[in-house]
Amino acid sequence: MSVNLNEVFAKIISNKRCELDLVKFAGDVLNKMNESTLDVQPSEAKHELFSYTFKQKRYVTTLGRVITRQLGFDPQTYAVLVTKLTNAYRAEVRKAGLKFEIVYGADIVLAYDEEYAAHSCMTGSSSNLLGLYEYNPEVISMLKFHSPDTRARAMMWKTTDKKTILDRIYPNDGWHVEAIFDWCKENKIIYRKCLGQAGGKIATSDDKQHFVMVKPDDDEKWPYLDTFRYGRNWKEDKWLLSNYPSGFFGRKKFEAKRKFFDTGGGYEEVRVCELCGHPSEGGDSLKEILFFGAKGTAPGSSRSVCRTCLRKPHPLIKYCIGCNRQWWAPAVWKGAYCPRCIVIKTESDLRRKIDAANKERMRKERLALRKAAALATMTSTAENSTIDEDEAF
Repeated sequence: MSVNLNEVFAKIISNKRCELDLVKFAGDVLNKMNESTLDVQPSEAKHELFSYTFKQKRYVTTLGRVITRQLGFDPQTYAVLVTKLTNAYRAEVRKAGLKFEIVYGADIVLAYDEEYAAHSCMTGSSSNLLGLYEYNPEVISMLKFHSPDTRARAMMWKTTDKKTILDRIYPNDGWHVEAIFDWCKENKIIYRKCLGQAGGKIATSDDKQHFVMVKPDDDEKWPYLDTFRYGRNWKEDKWLLSNYPSGFFGRKKFEAKRKFFDTGGGYEEVRVCELCGHPSEGGDSLKEILFFGAKGTAPGSSRSVCRTCLRKPHPLIKYCIGCNRQWWAPAVWKGAYCPRCIVIKTESDLRRKIDAANKERMRKERLALRKAAALATMTSTAENSTIDEDEAF
């Protein structure tokens, strides 16, 4: 099999999913290759490597080294783009030997038990927590990716509206990622955008919220779920899972009660904003603020409020100019200070009044003492004058 350099680069440049900076970089590299006197071409022996002529000798090396050493692109400036272009080139060249296999039920558990493609928190001995995958073959499957030297895996989900979602890819970095994304595009499969850790709303390639309906296994053990991690019991023994913590399932409001993000078969309770009632996680995390509500509420208690509510005006959220903090106020509250600062301010004012009264009292006492001392001095002086007059006579 021979590789046409211009055709491969043309496919990379025309790929709509490629970032603009990568498209421009690929074009620049191809132009320099065509202009170079080194006759840079894919190697006949191994198509992922490149050969070039220097001093009448033919050398074989990687695409990255050709770009930085033979074509003169600065390795520090273009390090990221060189890696991306290398992965994209490998994906195009290797497509001829690729195999995509979809497995279900017990075969998924077996793949995890054998640590197919990569180690993760659910492989090996943790595969005994994957009953959910085995119990729902009509909803959950696994993509097994094969090539002569690379393997990868990703869970696949059938949504309630009959769409297929490809979950996080393991391993999540390498040329195979582009090849799998291209396969998804060809087969009209939606895929998860972020292949690293993500919180809050988990974005997919169509930027929409999706739902899957599943039945937990008899032990109600839940695996660590990358994308459809937010769920709540919807009807009888069925659970509704989503890639968003809240939204609308049809016309019904969906708010997750649990987050299946635990590696031990458990779950986390989803915290809810006490002002808007929406589940909150990730970039919209909750903040504890002081709460002074109706009569009978313990003063100085706190409430959990999402940052979205704190960023926009709300009649119950006030800003105290005393402590420079937001706080949850009674609806009828007026004033620039929170109750705590008012107490502090009142106590401070009272202390100042007491101090002023004490100072005034001490001033009057000192004045009285000075008057008494002056009177005593005058009396003593008068007595001494009388004695002197008597002695004169």
